[in-house]
Amino acid sequence: MDAREGIAQEGLFRGIRAGMHSHAYLVSCPDASRARALIERAAALLCLGDENADIGSHPDYLCYDGARASMEDMHQMFEELRLLPFSRSVRVVFIENAHFSNTRTGRKNEQKQNMILKTLEEPPEGTVFFLAGVESGLLPTVRSRCTAVRVPLMTQEAIEARLEEGGINPAQARRVAGACGGSLDAALNMADGGSAQELCDGALNMLFCALDAAPSFSVPRAWTAQAGRAAARQAVEFMLEFMRQTLAQAAKYGNSAGNTEAGKYAKKLSIGQISRIIEVLCGARRRLAANTPAGSVFGWMMAAITEIAVLYGSSCVD
Repeated sequence: MDAREGIAQEGLFRGIRAGMHSHAYLVSCPDASRARALIERAAALLCLGDENADIGSHPDYLCYDGARASMEDMHQMFEELRLLPFSRSVRVVFIENAHFSNTRTGRKNEQKQNMILKTLEEPPEGTVFFLAGVESGLLPTVRSRCTAVRVPLMTQEAIEARLEEGGINPAQARRVAGACGGSLDAALNMADGGSAQELCDGALNMLFCALDAAPSFSVPRAWTAQAGRAAARQAVEFMLEFMRQTLAQAAKYGNSAGNTEAGKYAKKLSIGQISRIIEVLCGARRRLAANTPAGSVFGWMMAAITEIAVLYGSSCVD
């Protein structure tokens, strides 16, 4: 476990062990998998007295997925909460995707959150709630009724180690860990089935075309489709990670940089040029996040990078 993550969790477990836990927690975490694992441990400690126990099939551990729950499901959940816990005096209710992002209308979303709010205001005896999801998607009144547990992004080193434990080779683990933005879920998705290597190769080949002022380049059709936006964003992250490595090489070794690809461009480009190219890539990332068509983003990005690589001192406007 990342040391920062351990510090963030310690307050939660200390309160549970002392019998001074809250009736409701909001676990704010960039990774659904890590939020789920933390809540399962907390539930095991509450229901079984052992955070390492298997809580999955325990009758007093109730799980609901807000992204799939209908209004009928919500009513059924609250009817179940009228019953007393089966075993000890504590029952744990975990509502994943508590922001209800997959509902078709904002009205239904708000109705469901208001149902949760009413229950949080008058919680059933012996019940502890754990909510997880996109914090900004929750009503302020819901957030205010919960004790916040904030789990930070993972360090690159911690993600590298987790990927290598899963059988990813060290070189690929390093690339993915540098490009995933501190999210373990994103890293696992990028590394899934070996597709990360192919995506990384494609992204870097495109970047090298711009850096070498190649006359033409092609954006994979899969990246420009709406369904491929995640791949397009990941491609930019791989480019960013490569340019950060290049900047580090240039700052540390200058013209004595090694013979790696990053070293090659560290010798060829100035620190100012490399910094400007990183700014362009950050701009491309923001444009993709704002749903600008990927084809136009890559076209703008490639032209800007080529101009910077060829004409030192040119400026780029995001």
